[in-house]
Amino acid sequence: MKNYYSLIKKITLSLMLSMLLFNSKAQTPITYNYTGAVQTVNLSAGVYQIECWGADGNRYSGSSVATKGGYSKGIYVATAPITLYIVVGQCRGATTGGNQGACYNGGGSGGTYGGSGGGASHVATTTGVLSALSGNQSAVLIVAGGGGGSGYSTTNGGHGGGLTGLNGGQGSATTFAGGGTQMAGGAGGTGATNGDVGTFGQGGGTTGNGGGGGGGWYGGGRGAGSGVDGGGGGGSAYIGGVTNGTTIVTGASGFITNPVNTGHGYVIITPLSIPIDVTASSLEMCIGGSPITMTASANGVSSYTWLPVGNFAGSNSPTIAVNPTVTTVYTVQGTHPTMPVTSKTIAITVYGTIPSITANSSSTLLCSGNTA
Repeated sequence: MKNYYSLIKKITLSLMLSMLLFNSKAQTPITYNYTGAVQTVNLSAGVYQIECWGADGNRYSGSSVATKGGYSKGIYVATAPITLYIVVGQCRGATTGGNQGACYNGGGSGGTYGGSGGGASHVATTTGVLSALSGNQSAVLIVAGGGGGSGYSTTNGGHGGGLTGLNGGQGSATTFAGGGTQMAGGAGGTGATNGDVGTFGQGGGTTGNGGGGGGGWYGGGRGAGSGVDGGGGGGSAYIGGVTNGTTIVTGASGFITNPVNTGHGYVIITPLSIPIDVTASSLEMCIGGSPITMTASANGVSSYTWLPVGNFAGSNSPTIAVNPTVTTVYTVQGTHPTMPVTSKTIAITVYGTIPSITANSSSTLLCSGNTA
């Protein structure tokens, strides 16, 4: 009989785990366009999906192709109410010609014969453009890299990352400008006038006549000046502050096109759900034993519903007391004014009849009629 009840206990616990419900139904997304300023959102505790697109690189002439900003996505779990800071990268759009100036959030300025790099887009727990967070990198949740600016004529910049930004076109320079990586900025191109390297949050944009580096976790390098000036490298992405993160460069499998066609970056934060936590005074009992108390808690949840409906105390309150006569799986649901709430299940295993023996060295619960 001991083995029988041990088997029942294992099956019940397995059932409890398999019935944990996660309702990932999404609510209305919160969207952020380029504004040239830091934007904020106040979030309740819960689960959120964050998507970011970096800004496109800018062209020097109509002969080149505008490079694309990268795409990054991940899940952020807020364990308590929090303010997040959103910074969306800039693209100069139809502007052509040299010396365009830097783009907001790290896009390096193009030189005399280069377009500017596109700005990165990021979300952090602290305010500021990305380069301003070099001393507080742990505050950054996610980044999408900006594209590098084009060089002279048909020389293109590098697309924004991806964990690594793509290299800029070399043109007739000695070396190309590199894309940013996870650990360093992209190298500047070398030639008649060398481009400068990218740094944390900033694409190269000071020396060299080519395209500016894209902004990113680390920015791309600036293209070198030469007969045909080089394009800037793309900025890198970052997904270290989210879970289930992915970052993809344009053209790669899984890349999602930026929903806005202005060339600017874009950010979407989608509420997924608020989790319910349940504690119980015990997960097993004997028939006729003392009731088991279960308490549900979730940030911002205004009311609870326990299932199956029964004659137990407090059926619509956070805390209930149950005394089942058979093994029962209980489910608690919650209501939040603005977000979905995950349901949570918990199984109470019921054994035998009222116990006649209360002391036993075995770790297995014994009820009347059972043997050790």
